[in-house]
Amino acid sequence: MRAIRAVTCAAMLFTASVAVAQAVPDATWWNGLKPTEKGIYLQGYSEGSDFANHFWSGFQATSPNKLSPETLTKAQKLTSYKGISLAQLQTGIDAFYRDPGDTHIPVTDAVFVVKYRLGGGDPGFLEQYIAALRRKTVQPAK
Repeated sequence: MRAIRAVTCAAMLFTASVAVAQAVPDATWWNGLKPTEKGIYLQGYSEGSDFANHFWSGFQATSPNKLSPETLTKAQKLTSYKGISLAQLQTGIDAFYRDPGDTHIPVTDAVFVVKYRLGGGDPGFLEQYIAALRRKTVQPAK
């Protein structure tokens, strides 16, 4: 257990130090990582998501201001990696960033898109969501 925590802490420090170099990690940042570094990033990201999932469950159990069952389900679904391996996620993000229109979309949004796609989400919604992300992240001409 200590070894897992040590590796997790090292991964978080590595990710934080690399992310500082670029304010919002996007395709340029992602594509500059080695495959093992991508795996470390995604491992830390998924562990953070697991923590968030536990937080929502604990909040629901102890708070006098309970979330509606629909809101709790949505929150847990957004943070769940159930049935999606980190290798699938990594491959999906690599594929997502092959489209030049997605270059400036932040990695966190790419993770959501790939998770949603792998989870069988509505393709129509996903198209609209990606289009909105592209509009939001358009870079001015230099």
